[in-house]
Parts: sequence; C-alpha cells; structure tokens
Amino acid sequence: MIVDKNIEKEIDSAATAHLYYVMKHKLIFCEPHNFSTVQYMNSKNVRNQVKFNDLLYKRIFSLYKEGVFLDLGVGPGFLEFINIKNSRKLQLSTVEWETQVDCFKSIRNSFGVVVNYLCSDILSDDFKIHECETYYDYVILQRFFPVYKTPSLERTELVLKKLVPYAKYALVVESDSNWSEEQYEYILNITETRTKVFGEWNIFKINLEQFK
Repeated sequence: MIVDKNIEKEIDSAATAHLYYVMKHKLIFCEPHNFSTVQYMNSKNVRNQVKFNDLLYKRIFSLYKEGVFLDLGVGPGFLEFINIKNSRKLQLSTVEWETQVDCFKSIRNSFGVVVNYLCSDILSDDFKIHECETYYDYVILQRFFPVYKTPSLERTELVLKKLVPYAKYALVVESDSNWSEEQYEYILNITETRTKVFGEWNIFKINLEQFK
C-alpha cells in the first residue's frame, strides 16, 4: 500500500482526533499505564507505524495468508487499517485489554477498526479473552510489552502458555535490540522461524503447543 496524499489525510485526521480525545479525557491518560498512548497524537508517529505495519502485513500475507489471525493488544489498529485498505485479504480478528480499550477509541474509529474481543490482564491468574470461541492459527503479538519487558524468562513463558487455548502459533513481532541477551537466546530456542520485517524488526514464529 502506498501512503499517498489521501492516506496522509486519513493519518492526520486520526492523529488530530486522538489529540482532541486525549484533551477531553485527561484523567484517563494521566494513569501511568495509559500515558504512553498519547504518542498517537503525533501524526509523524502514526505515519511511521502505518508504514511499518504495511511491511508487516506484506510479510504475514506472503507467508501465512491461508491462516486465521488474532491480533492481541490491537491498540490503534494499524495492522487492521492496512487490512481494510487491502480489501480484508487476511482473516483478522482483534482483541484489546478491557482496561485500555477506550484509550485508542478515537483513532480506531478514524480508521474504521472494530475490536472483536476484550480480555483481562494477561499477567493475572484468571486471564481470559471474553466470548472468544474460535481457535486461531496465529495470535499476533506486536510490540507486546508483557513478553519482552519482563524481569524473568519465566514470565515470558507464563504469558505464552496463557495463549495456548486460543491459537496454535504466536507471531511475536519485535526488534532484536529490545531483548536482553538471555531473552534473545531463549526466544530463538523456542522459535520455529525468524523472518525479517525491517531493520532489526523480525517475526518470531513460536509453536504454542510446546507449552501444553
């Protein structure tokens, strides 16, 4: 997908809508776990994310287009926006944390992205994707903090184990430089394939059945 003038206008409009939404709901975004979401007021940041997700979409489509996907932690819905622009060639469902779903509401609305499921905190003992009865081929974890921002390998494994009931594979999309040396060695050991997206960013395909 080429980011032409029409797409640029959509991006600018989405970023502006998010700016007004943040200003109107300041108390929500003052919460420490929500504060990072204000970054999408910046149209340059949104544009960069759209361009990256366009590359990611092309990699996923070329490798796994026959699959059924669940995007966990959909956020603003960049990958879904690309899918819409490509006539929804991927079977892609979305899930967002029930505590953060409203933080991205304005920008998702601008992009025409719908959240299909809500989920509880993945670090909680009773993690659940509510009303999800589909078993997916792939769960996409893009820039997924609970996996790489973790004090231990045990927590990374714990997070992946919680996804076993929902998908056969996890597609972890992350930059090589975001892992510690110990984490990177661990991820490579449990990864079936590693596919470059752009620069240091890769897709780590992990078979979740190993955690049963």
